[in-house]
Amino acid sequence: MATAREHVDPLDAAFDDIFLAEEKFQNQGYQEGFELGKQAGIEEGHVMGISQGRSMGSEIGFYHGFACSWKVILERDSSKGPRALKAVDALLELIWRIPIRNAEYGGLTEDLDRIRAKFRQVCSLLGVSPDFGVVSTISKLCKTCTFGLTPGKIYFILSEQVANGGVSMWCELPQANFFDQFQMEGVSAEDNEIYLELVPDNMSRALKSAQAAKLVKIKLTKKHAACLTFDIELPSLTNQSRTVVHDVPVNVIARRLWGEYQEPAMPQFDVSVYLPALKTIKTVVEKMKNLSNFLVRFPKVVVVAANVATY
Repeated sequence: MATAREHVDPLDAAFDDIFLAEEKFQNQGYQEGFELGKQAGIEEGHVMGISQGRSMGSEIGFYHGFACSWKVILERDSSKGPRALKAVDALLELIWRIPIRNAEYGGLTEDLDRIRAKFRQVCSLLGVSPDFGVVSTISKLCKTCTFGLTPGKIYFILSEQVANGGVSMWCELPQANFFDQFQMEGVSAEDNEIYLELVPDNMSRALKSAQAAKLVKIKLTKKHAACLTFDIELPSLTNQSRTVVHDVPVNVIARRLWGEYQEPAMPQFDVSVYLPALKTIKTVVEKMKNLSNFLVRFPKVVVVAANVATY
């Protein structure tokens, strides 16, 4: 029995191939492009997943370390009350619920939002400020520093030559602790970072206006020069809003210099010391600084090396 193909004229088949060549090559190109795009998407998603996973893991690790440290403190000192300890336990419970080895778990974003909210509640109960109070401290350490921004972290960096008597500082903060909305666009998708040189005292003064603010917006703007603009909306007794704007001058650091602002390698330490409240230490040290430039501290004993001359 003859098939339909056997009765097709070879000349007609050749013309059909010519007429259908465009559609054939289009389908072939689509399939090849689809496979290449699929592979590129898998590789790009893998890299992005590692980056985002590292950022989220670091943030969760910060919350875990914070909660564990305060749990030890509150179990020894009940001055904060049982409510604070209960809130810390609740924060730890939320952290421990997150599966570590389940790559297909889809509720991580919602769990992280709940952890962030609980973290803010714990900070409120403990009297710990989760805001930019660290800027005031940094402004007392140096006149200028580097302010770094990434999609998941905020950095304050001071990289002087310690061997020449300079000061080195690395302060890393999860941006989710400070901003409800955070959008940034770096040089490229691979180098999605921004580094700015600024005077921390100027930034500290701008943030003091935001202590009772309803809303704070921080934007990188260009007003005759690069500025970090703080748009602060203050509460008002009328229907009209009160807005304060601070422009903090900054210098944008070129990408070729970013290698100088990486996390420093920390030496291995042999002893960890749990110190009392910094206010207590500050009071003692300020009284002793007039005796000597050096202080040696032993457990339960403080020895001051001093040369006192009388006339």
